[in-house]
Amino acid sequence: MKKTLLLLTLFTIPLLLSAQYFKSQPLYAGYWGGKTTLKISTIDSSYHLEIKALSKRLKGTQFRIKPVQINGKNYQIVRTQDVIHIKDESEETVLMTSNHQMQVVMADGETFHKNKFRRRNFTYLNESGEVVIEARLRDNVFNHVVEITMHENEPLLLALCVEMLTRLAREQVWL
Repeated sequence: MKKTLLLLTLFTIPLLLSAQYFKSQPLYAGYWGGKTTLKISTIDSSYHLEIKALSKRLKGTQFRIKPVQINGKNYQIVRTQDVIHIKDESEETVLMTSNHQMQVVMADGETFHKNKFRRRNFTYLNESGEVVIEARLRDNVFNHVVEITMHENEPLLLALCVEMLTRLAREQVWL
């Protein structure tokens, strides 16, 4: 029993070291204003993501736009009904989701699938079934914390997960 436990820990340590772990400060979603910006980064600061807490609605449409900055590159998250598009600075779509964000398609044709229809704790898998990113929302009574483990280098998928979890945190505060 001790040998198998030791072997399991030895095999999981390299996996944990290769993954990048993101954890936000408490969000306090009930106190967000129009200028509130959320900042999430890794412990070693190799990734830095800034996202506006609240989106703005385009007049005359159902589109909601939210600016995102990932390691100095600017993007926009455009939300329509249940579909999310992430556009780069040249207004080209670089990531698009299906209804309820169960499938993600990148601009180069790469696809990712969500493992289960859960909103608080989910993972995205690549075409071969390997975990690319794990995301979860932990909460207390009035604050929420976003925790994301990125196994592969997919910054746009990271932005999508942060958008989904911050929106859920805001919805839960107002319920």
